[in-house]
Amino acid sequence: MPDRDPNNLRQLQLHFLNLRGAVVSAKILCGCSHQAKKDDKDYKHEELKIIKKKGKITTAGRDFLQINPTGSYLFILYEKLHSISRSEDIMMEHEQEFIHADEQTRRKLTLQLGEFVAKNNELVNLFFGVPLLVYLKDFKGHDVVVRTNDGKVKGILTEIDGDQITLLNKMDRVEVNLRDICYLKVVNVKE
Repeated sequence: MPDRDPNNLRQLQLHFLNLRGAVVSAKILCGCSHQAKKDDKDYKHEELKIIKKKGKITTAGRDFLQINPTGSYLFILYEKLHSISRSEDIMMEHEQEFIHADEQTRRKLTLQLGEFVAKNNELVNLFFGVPLLVYLKDFKGHDVVVRTNDGKVKGILTEIDGDQITLLNKMDRVEVNLRDICYLKVVNVKE
């Protein structure tokens, strides 16, 4: 994995886009905070855990990587990604994005590129890179599991606003800040 330059995450995105289709094992950093009293003073202690997830690289955005374990989509923020390694030596077949596009699609790409790209979140991501919160808008109404620094939260993704998401589950509404997310998994996906 290339070095991460916080000022040039586009290079990291392009690197991962070149690896689409590769089966990888990702190590994700997740902090667990504990409140405790020590000598009558409150202090906060952070333990870092490394969580391992395996899947096929599907896409990458401005600040996230998507790998797909069987039956789900897993989104990992670059800042939480500790390392990634190929799990299997499978030759990936690289193919141009629109090599099999029909004539109507090719015409739209040629004559109405801006309008065509703007209507397709996948293409906007490919050309410019979108942040995770923008990309997740396509998954509103889906069942998700969010692993945060303090545990797992399950529910239906209902809102994406500013730097947080809102889940609705049987108990109540849960708001999760982006910086607290270790990974987000869209579950029960039919492929």
